[in-house]
Amino acid sequence: MPRNELLVFRILNTLRRWRAHPLEERSLLAEIARMPDTEYNVEIVRAHIHVMLLQGLLKQVAIGEQRQAYTLDWAGYDYLESQ
Repeated sequence: MPRNELLVFRILNTLRRWRAHPLEERSLLAEIARMPDTEYNVEIVRAHIHVMLLQGLLKQVAIGEQRQAYTLDWAGYDYLESQ
C-alpha cells in the first residue's frame, strides 16, 4: 500500500482537534469522509491507521467491547509540528 501523506495528515490533524479525548474509529472515519475532496474508502483509511499505529504516530485505546478509539502518540505530534 502506498502511503498517502495527505491522508496521514488529515487523520493526525483530526485527532489533534480531539486531543482531550480519544476519538472512536467510526467517528474518525466519519470526520475523514466529511472532508472536501475526500475519495478514501474505509479499508484504505483503516490500513493507514494500522501502519500509523505501528510507526508510533497513533495510540489505540479500547473503550468497550470491540470498540476502538485513537489518540495521537508522540511521533504524531512531531509529524504535525514539522508540517
